[in-house]
Amino acid sequence: MNDCQIGLAPQTIGVFTSFDGYSCTFDDDRWSLSRNIALNIGLVRHLLSPESFEGLRHTLKFFAVNMSAAHTSNLFDRYHALLKFSIGEAITPVLVAQYRQTLGPAHEWYLAAIRVLIKQWHRLNYSGLDPELVAFFNQLALRGNRKGEAVKQLDNEKGPLSDIELLGFNDTLVQAYETGRVSITELALSMLVSHTGSRPIQITNTRLVDLADSVSEQGEPFYSILMPRGKQPGQWFRLRFRRRALTEELFTILTAQATYVIATATACWPFKLSEELLKQLPLFPNWSAIKQISNETEFLATIKTDHLHLPSGRVTNILQQVTEAIGLISERTGQTLKLSAVRFRYTLGTRAAREGYGPLVIAELLDHSDTQNVGVYIQNVPEHAARIDEAVAAQLAPFAQAFAGVIVTSKATAIRRSEPDSDIRSVSGRSAGTCGCFAFCAANVPIPCYTCVHFQPWLDGPHQEVLSELLAERKRLIDVTQDVTVASVLDRSILAVNQVVEACKARKMQGPSSSDPGAI
Repeated sequence: MNDCQIGLAPQTIGVFTSFDGYSCTFDDDRWSLSRNIALNIGLVRHLLSPESFEGLRHTLKFFAVNMSAAHTSNLFDRYHALLKFSIGEAITPVLVAQYRQTLGPAHEWYLAAIRVLIKQWHRLNYSGLDPELVAFFNQLALRGNRKGEAVKQLDNEKGPLSDIELLGFNDTLVQAYETGRVSITELALSMLVSHTGSRPIQITNTRLVDLADSVSEQGEPFYSILMPRGKQPGQWFRLRFRRRALTEELFTILTAQATYVIATATACWPFKLSEELLKQLPLFPNWSAIKQISNETEFLATIKTDHLHLPSGRVTNILQQVTEAIGLISERTGQTLKLSAVRFRYTLGTRAAREGYGPLVIAELLDHSDTQNVGVYIQNVPEHAARIDEAVAAQLAPFAQAFAGVIVTSKATAIRRSEPDSDIRSVSGRSAGTCGCFAFCAANVPIPCYTCVHFQPWLDGPHQEVLSELLAERKRLIDVTQDVTVASVLDRSILAVNQVVEACKARKMQGPSSSDPGAI
């Protein structure tokens, strides 16, 4: 049957508009409720009597019009699973009780979703519902959905990232962009997820107009983004926002993405838009939808909906693509880091709790309307910033792969070897390597250099001295602040320097080589 198409016209007989502004034909077997979610109503037609199917359709239409597509889809999916279990039998209290036995404690919350559907079905007085079901569900005591298990258990593959993993992801992502392994869109989206911990639906609902640079009361530059709120019951598309501060570096990346979006979109169209209208373009567009716009009138109508925005499911796909491109290894598992948007949310909440912030602040950071679901962070504050000394660094360094540059035999074989200001020196003033970057760099050398793709440490450089200085500084910070978290900012650099120390030792044991080596 015909799929639903985005609707901009008034309601007609047999047609309704979903909560997200999409026009659907009631008699179709598939309703597209948003850019992300479609309901395949036809899947349950053969599992129900005609009367029950009609009642279910009308009830789902109520949810589709008045509640989010995700909520409506969840209700349908849970009821569909129950219908498949029934194998054509009528849905009765006895059958529901049997189905409950197959779920187990972890999935008993499925019945809570079914209860919402059944009770609304009854309130609307639609046909096809066993009258005993409502009384049965009203008396049914159910366990709630278990939340935050990955946080509580510090799951290495699903839970919050360690400090080394988070810093490693951000560093290697930028390096991958500089070397052409990831696009500006992949860089911008991944960095925005990493820095804000926002949900995929929030990330993909952003527009160019949401980016802002201003001046604070202290006269300093202030960069921010208006982040659309997500997962709020009964909330229309881009109705409410929370302003999130951005670093200058992240703002620069997002501005570059905005420039790319405008240039690409305008190249697709045979018409021109004003600068103000161009700001209504999504920060992360659905390019197939963008290319279908043929005139300004159509653009004005379409931007009232989410049709031009990237489907939120693509966020996790992009994160996975980026992870494969950068090949980042977790120091905890020794395997390629497994990433999803929710892991960055867990990381943000965990780090905030570790810094001593209370439930109200954490709820604000995570875009929660209340504090009922932030207790998992407060009650279970993990200490990822573990003690790191030279022995531990030697064990972790091969896994963390923090060093990104190329070891050279001496200055004579380095890029920019003839430029005096290219030398990178230790704190004591001894030359440790060469900077191979021709652009301006304001980094506080030599510490950031060891994780930079442009750094060329010399085989006989004082790298052990740099490592000892870093370890001493880490200990000093802990003694002064009594806070391992503060000192942990040095951890990835410590691992990188240790990696160089060990690699140089191995090279020297191999003896002279006929050609200068490449990257580790």
